[in-house]
Amino acid sequence: WNGETKKGFKYFHKGSMAYIGQEKAAAQVSMLKSLLPEMLQAQIPLLGEDIILTGRLAEVVWKFLYLDMQISNRNKLQVGFDWTKTIIFGRDTSRF
Repeated sequence: WNGETKKGFKYFHKGSMAYIGQEKAAAQVSMLKSLLPEMLQAQIPLLGEDIILTGRLAEVVWKFLYLDMQISNRNKLQVGFDWTKTIIFGRDTSRF
């Protein structure tokens, strides 16, 4: 009636990401194994492993996903512009 099903809830952990600062980040990205039917999950053991990213590559992935999470295109442009401005001119520390 309201979109609910009798099927039980199944949690899927997509991974964890953290921006550390100074152009560094850390990420643990889970693979898509839990989206497969259970009988196929046992046959494909490599998909159960997590991918660990650190450093500059993790920062690029974090920034891409952060921009993707922004709701409006205006926010995406503003955040991207602010990051570009920081790369070119550095951080504005005059107000702190």
